[in-house]
Amino acid sequence: MNKTPLLYLHNGFAFYRGNLRSVSQHHHHAVEMVISEGPCEFWNGSERLHRGRVALLGADVPHRFVGNGWQWFVYVEPESRLGWNLAQCLNGQPVLSLSDELVADLPVAEAATTGELTLLFGRLIRRLMPDVVPALAVNVDERIDSVLDYVKTHIDDPLPLGQLTEIACLSEGRLMHLFKEQVGIPIRKYILWSRLQVSVKHVLQGQNLTGAAHSGGFADSAHFSRTFSEMFGIRPSDVLLK
Repeated sequence: MNKTPLLYLHNGFAFYRGNLRSVSQHHHHAVEMVISEGPCEFWNGSERLHRGRVALLGADVPHRFVGNGWQWFVYVEPESRLGWNLAQCLNGQPVLSLSDELVADLPVAEAATTGELTLLFGRLIRRLMPDVVPALAVNVDERIDSVLDYVKTHIDDPLPLGQLTEIACLSEGRLMHLFKEQVGIPIRKYILWSRLQVSVKHVLQGQNLTGAAHSGGFADSAHFSRTFSEMFGIRPSDVLLK
């Protein structure tokens, strides 16, 4: 098994491969899938929600995690198209235990790069939901493309919605509708994930949390850490500063 921790954020989802032995009771906004080297457990207080190698956990479900070997965590924005489809798989359940056969021949443990994990994620989603393909790249309307370019080059600015409507030459309602339709995630959530992505990249490049937070447009390291924890249920210092 490749023992190198990997973390990757994209527009509305994230991967983390590492070795978390236990995480105390918490909840987070993302829908979570976990693939574990050995049987892992999700608990809510004294109630065990899951024991096994593969599970899907709903957004905002209180839980604590008990690990067994290395794990691959996938976090998906619940307001994205993919998050909505995963919620349909849960069908109102807090946790769905999945068969080991779903990942039996996927070389998750041997993946050496985030690119390899991205390809494996696509294969996994197609197995779980054959009619759904995660949009890792999109062709969008030029007005939305202008907003995407502006967000990318001004990610450390406040980025108020009114300013983005002027760039797109669209009303606020039309911009929000068209953005989600074409990009697959609400515009405010897209900006938040983009900020996290930039800050995480800077931490991995050796910048301290304060500098990385400012690079992504967060007020300070506490704001970045709080947002990261709310989204993923773990502190950035637990997985980034290793």
